[in-house]
Amino acid sequence: MGKRIISVGPQKGDLRVFNIVNVPGEGVFYPVKSVIHGVFLIECLAESQILQPEVTSNAFGLEVFTGEEWESWDEDGQDNLDEWAEERKIGLRHSHPDAVPPGGIDARDGDTFHKK
Repeated sequence: MGKRIISVGPQKGDLRVFNIVNVPGEGVFYPVKSVIHGVFLIECLAESQILQPEVTSNAFGLEVFTGEEWESWDEDGQDNLDEWAEERKIGLRHSHPDAVPPGGIDARDGDTFHKK
């Protein structure tokens, strides 16, 4: 007998990142294990999408499952993920401050990326 896989829906406290490319397009959802994992995933997606000429706009966010529905993440009333990560020195720019993706980023101004 083979193993049975039982599909279980989201559990209270589960986290996911959403990404919408070319807003108001449909969102794609990625489960993440922690807020830190979500920060890194969002930054990686953003940096890769800036290099794609067909991406004209995008949106990202972190959501938590309340047991009944998905809601925007917040911690102790702070719901700005960028500020949360910056205060804790978490993210790509803190892990690899001199790293630049191959062939793409000319300058960085906060969270705004400029194509060459």
